[in-house]
Amino acid sequence: MDKRVGIIINPSLKINNWQYKCILSLKDYHLFFLIASQSDKDFSYNKILNAKKNFIYYLINYFSIRQKKQLINFRDFKKHTFIKLTYKNNLKGWSCFDKKSLNKILSINPEFIYKCGMNLLSIPESLNHIPILSHHHGDPSEFRGRPAGFYELLSSKKKLGQIIQILSNKLDGGKIIAFGETKVYPWSYKKTLSDAYYYSPFLFKKALKNLNQNIIIEKIPSRNLYTLPSNKQCIIFLFLVFKNLIKRIFKKDL
Repeated sequence: MDKRVGIIINPSLKINNWQYKCILSLKDYHLFFLIASQSDKDFSYNKILNAKKNFIYYLINYFSIRQKKQLINFRDFKKHTFIKLTYKNNLKGWSCFDKKSLNKILSINPEFIYKCGMNLLSIPESLNHIPILSHHHGDPSEFRGRPAGFYELLSSKKKLGQIIQILSNKLDGGKIIAFGETKVYPWSYKKTLSDAYYYSPFLFKKALKNLNQNIIIEKIPSRNLYTLPSNKQCIIFLFLVFKNLIKRIFKKDL
């Protein structure tokens, strides 16, 4: 029987460039691309309010850290199958597969699932025996939540941690099967994240080996849960990065 792996993707069939490099390491598997579509409309005035509250962060995201998406070339994979799934968001904003979609996943019985799409995924008991792998760019013992790298720069950290975890229903609190660190560049948010994303495919290969050997890395998740920064935090962040950039230009000590 062939080795089966599920890949959760969005209906656009596009994923981040570094995620594409990760799935290229799975060419020897029979890949089941799980195309997840939201079945209910997700609109609320809270989103509009949050957009105002986090407006400066969205500008930073657009000009500095927005990642390029790559359309999956399915000819790169010898064995692949498409399966359509549907989900709804619960009151907490976590995505929940419907019963029909869950049965489709169970019928595949994959060795593991690699999550490249959707938002936060609520995992029912019926899927507990299937490891669902996901990246988190941040050391969960210090920085749970989002956005990647922002609070590390704001806190003047030297390193940006990242993990690959087996997802649980606790945000960034799953079993860690790979951990790594990259350099924080205090003068550039873009460079900091670029280095982290470059390293991610290498960490993914390490995670696959650890998964096969049942190796778990012990890290106690922080009680603090970070969310999108306020406009005030973003102004402080931009000032700090600009100050460090000036230091780098004139002193070259960063």
